[in-house]
Amino acid sequence: MLVRLLGLTWHLHQPDKQRLIPRRGLPLTRHLGNRNYLIAVENRIVKIGASRKYTPGAKNPAPVIQAQRTMAAAILVEKKKLKHPPLEVHQLGDRVLRQPAKRVAKVDDSLRQLIRDMLLTMYSEDGIGLAAPQVGINKQLLVIDINFEEPETPPLVMINPVIKSVSPKIDTDQEGCLSIPGVFLDVKRPVEVDVAYKDENGRPQRLKATELLARAILHEMDHLNGVLFVDRVENQVALVQELKKQGFAHKAVRSLV
Repeated sequence: MLVRLLGLTWHLHQPDKQRLIPRRGLPLTRHLGNRNYLIAVENRIVKIGASRKYTPGAKNPAPVIQAQRTMAAAILVEKKKLKHPPLEVHQLGDRVLRQPAKRVAKVDDSLRQLIRDMLLTMYSEDGIGLAAPQVGINKQLLVIDINFEEPETPPLVMINPVIKSVSPKIDTDQEGCLSIPGVFLDVKRPVEVDVAYKDENGRPQRLKATELLARAILHEMDHLNGVLFVDRVENQVALVQELKKQGFAHKAVRSLV
């Protein structure tokens, strides 16, 4: 969901209700096919992915992506774009993006309202992920929704997330960020991630994610440590060029590679 990204984003575009293509950023199409993405949440299974193969040029059945979650969600907002989102997204160069986020001490109604505001802002910016530091809130909090065109599928809310393990297998894919609009570059990340966190009700959760969701989680968790995806880009020539095109200064990057 990436048209201007808040965190990491892809965009679903279905003008004929049959196609799934990237608008900007991470291409969803490479994740389609006969594969499904399975996530274990405690003893429950979350299945997110494609159940049918997409063939370019063919008449493909819709929907291309299906999602099934057994978890009840306390945070439900309408997945729509607002002319005036409740929160402002900070961009590369703003100091708030480089400050490590603090742990959330209490999960209460005020935090849940913040989560709603973050979701509304994320949907308004066509994003699939958003971390609290991106909207100037120094808290270990992030929201993700890779099924933004499915109103019945609740978003993923992670409070105080901690990475328990990542897979040794690494994949390279294109990323973008709502905090760096217009810039899209390849980034290497683990294919799988195991994360412990609290949900919007303060309950401990454990989640194992792969592929698209794993990349989204790792991207957003970087924000909680003051890291942006451009810090992980290896192709420095392309990085300088793309940043310059969008009016960003390369000196704002803190390379980790």
